[in-house]
Amino acid sequence: MARQQEAIGQRLTELQSVMGNKQARGAFGEVQLERLVADLLPRSAYRFQAPLGRNRVDCLIALPWPPGPVPVDAKFPLENYQRWLATGDAKALRLFKADVTAHVQAISNKYLVPGQTADFGLMFLPSEAVFAALHEEARDIVEAAQRARVFPVSPSTLWPVLNTLAGVLRQIEFSQNAAAMQAIAAGLAGQAAGLADQAHRVERDWAKLRTDLRGLTATADEVAASAEAFSGVKPSAQR
Repeated sequence: MARQQEAIGQRLTELQSVMGNKQARGAFGEVQLERLVADLLPRSAYRFQAPLGRNRVDCLIALPWPPGPVPVDAKFPLENYQRWLATGDAKALRLFKADVTAHVQAISNKYLVPGQTADFGLMFLPSEAVFAALHEEARDIVEAAQRARVFPVSPSTLWPVLNTLAGVLRQIEFSQNAAAMQAIAAGLAGQAAGLADQAHRVERDWAKLRTDLRGLTATADEVAASAEAFSGVKPSAQR
């Protein structure tokens, strides 16, 4: 029991260390995002650290147009959220809201690129508690984010979103395959029609050739008969 408690304590300490370090926390959010995306989408449907102009987005989900590729950001700032959670201070809450507003604007400016991405993006929150607090204490900020076409998602809410996108991708792939099969069938039908026409032409040519051969044979018989009558020698004897 003592060893188990010690192990749990060590893991909690490691988790606090991760969440207290901005760079490590960002990597933690990216790892969560990558696992969810890789588990639910086909490999061809996403790209991590995808370039967008001079920036790189944590994940770009490759939906066809429309709507186009969907950017997903996983670098949500938690410092002021943690201060507000620890103190309940109104100032910390205001700073937390300001952080959310600034982060939404950054996502909109950096990752929503006309002609390269969809007109909306996802802001991944690595904690369900942060997602709940954002909707309970900063509903006005959430609504402003939605108007900016940036939608907050948590691990549990991103899961059904990705499932829906996976279904859309499957439907698109099926439609593309069906269209390809229809194109192949149309091509085969065209080739079959061409072969049938060629067969008819060959048949007509053979019929003409048979008529010509019959005419040639008749002419040859007439010539042979005339030669026999003229010379008194049967052509068959000369052969």
